[in-house]
Amino acid sequence: YAAATGFLIAWTALQFFTLVAPPFTFARENVGAARSQGIELEVAAVPVERLRLDATLSLTDTEYDGFVLQRLDPDTFQPISDDISGNRLANAPGRTAFFGAEWRQPVGGPIDGGAALVLRGEVRNVGGFFTDIQTDLRQDAYTVINARLGFETQRASAFFWIQNLTDARYLIYGAPDTSFTRRSVIAPPRTLGVTLRLRR
Repeated sequence: YAAATGFLIAWTALQFFTLVAPPFTFARENVGAARSQGIELEVAAVPVERLRLDATLSLTDTEYDGFVLQRLDPDTFQPISDDISGNRLANAPGRTAFFGAEWRQPVGGPIDGGAALVLRGEVRNVGGFFTDIQTDLRQDAYTVINARLGFETQRASAFFWIQNLTDARYLIYGAPDTSFTRRSVIAPPRTLGVTLRLRR
């Protein structure tokens, strides 16, 4: 299986909090435009029996256009225009790549209802991006590895899993405006768990 998707998104009259009456009166107003365009590729294959491979690649180009915010100069407290035209969209990595491999080893016989041992590994790479429209807070490219091992039948499953195997430190999201403060959400550290399921 293989698929490719192209996209182009254009926004006009984007709204943002901007200074409307000095010194401290802000309101949500139309302040500019933006675009996002790119391509997404997806491949799934079974090269040999019991082995499944999955891979995706997303390439995205984004930009603000004619986007001007009214702000206060932090030193003089005088109104200034903050033109962010040409900056990349906040929290929008230019590249996201994923690769997964799963091996299923049947155990028992037909009476066991398709029981199998399952081993799966996943690698996700995310390109660097800015979390804010002013491009003051940057998250560098990072890679996350997940894995799981378990036993599965048609009616039940038990899996031991690890997320963020290498304990990578990265931001999931950051507030898109750093004019006043910086707020962000950091990813969970290495996490281990067990999942049990019973189907009726």
